[in-house]
Order: sequence, then C-alpha cells, then structure tokens
Amino acid sequence: MANANPTVWFIAGAKRGVGFEMVSQLLQSPFNVVIGACRTPANANALNTLAGASQNRLHVLALDITDAATITAAAAQSEALVGNAGVDHLVNNAAVLKARRHRSFDARRLPQNPGDNDTAATMTAEDMMAAFQANVVGPALIAQALSPVLARSGRKAIVKISSSMGSVAARHFPDNYKASYAISKAALTMLTGKLADAYPDLTVISMCPGWLQTDMGGSGAAFPVSTGVEGILNVTRELKHDDSGSFFDFTGKRVPW
Repeated sequence: MANANPTVWFIAGAKRGVGFEMVSQLLQSPFNVVIGACRTPANANALNTLAGASQNRLHVLALDITDAATITAAAAQSEALVGNAGVDHLVNNAAVLKARRHRSFDARRLPQNPGDNDTAATMTAEDMMAAFQANVVGPALIAQALSPVLARSGRKAIVKISSSMGSVAARHFPDNYKASYAISKAALTMLTGKLADAYPDLTVISMCPGWLQTDMGGSGAAFPVSTGVEGILNVTRELKHDDSGSFFDFTGKRVPW
C-alpha cells in the first residue's frame, strides 16, 4: 500500500466508460488505492498504462461477471493485496445492455425502428438470460465473494451501478426498447435491498449514473462521463449506514422504484 491508511476501492468493469473514468478520478488523490477489475486485463491498454504510472496504487485483476470462478479468484487476490485493511468501497459497474450473438451490445448500433428493438413483446430468451447473468447474478456473486474483505474495512460500502430505466415508477421511458436491460436493473434494485438485509453491517445501495456519453450511452447522451462519475464518487463518500438498501442518482437524489 502506498499510504499507511489508504481508502481502498474495488471497481468492477474498469476497462472503459464509467469504470475507467472512476479509476482515473480516484487516482488523482494519493490517499486512494484502487483494484480495477476487467474481463481481459491483457487488452486493457489504457488501464494498464494508468497502473504503470500509479506508484502501486492501481492493481489490475481479471474478473468476468459471467464467470463465477473468476469472481472467486479476484476476491482472493484482493484479500491478498489488502490484508487486514479490507476493501472500503466495492463499485459494481460491469454490465451489458443487450445480447447479440453472446456479446455485449453497443447502444449506438441499436436500430431506430422500435419494432426491431428489445421490447417486452420481442425480447428473446438469449436477451433475458444475458441481461440477468451480467446485471443481476454477477453483482450478487461479487458481493458474496467480497463481503468478508469489505467487513474488515472502515467504510464497508457496496455501490451497484443501476439505471432509472429499472424504476417501475419511471417505466414510461421515451424509448420503448431495452426491455431486458430495464427488467434486469429492476431486479438489481431488489438485490440491493436483499443484500442490505443479508449483510446488516455493510452499506449497500443502487446508483443511477445518469445518461452518460459512453459506448453504452452513446455520443448523444446528456452528460459527459466525468460528470456522472464525479457525482457517483461524491455520493459514495457521503453515504451513511442508514442509506443501506436505497436507490440514488448521481446528484444524491433518491430514485423511486
């Protein structure tokens, strides 16, 4: 560890987008140590460049949210890195929008005709299974695997990056597609509540980062990724234990669900 009492962050899905920006912003403070997890570290060139310049404050690990074995291995590696200090914040950012030939789908390539999109009337079993595996099952297993390491820390916080598209109260979203994604994010909110009950010593929340200019959000999104990430980090740092089980947006406002 670079400092005697660093704040330790575990970021799942750190290779690009929200996760990469989060790592970048966290490294601006010498008091943060970051474990950045992604599916293929060998191909994470920008993340590895950050690690090389981080003075041992960024550790890049392999983690595939659809592979339980890699989740278990990443938790064990994290425990070896931090020892008794524990992990203060787990941010589960990794997710998929929609399956296409068993690969994550880029929102910018979505067809414009709503009839061709992933609606409740047209979604396939593949779409549903891919969304739930990545957006619900993966986050559940990551929380389980890292809970002992989180329990030894000072903050003990789990932040699950979700979306207001998963809010039943806001289900009349302007775009009628992405049904599999929205349904899985609604399930993630329930998972957050169940994890808060199962781990009463931890603080577990869901967080909507806003519509951000990433590969998933597209170049026409409302906010640059830096704005959403700054908000996520600010809200996370200010969390209180009484917030456990809640759903926030990146401004700190509670999201109805």
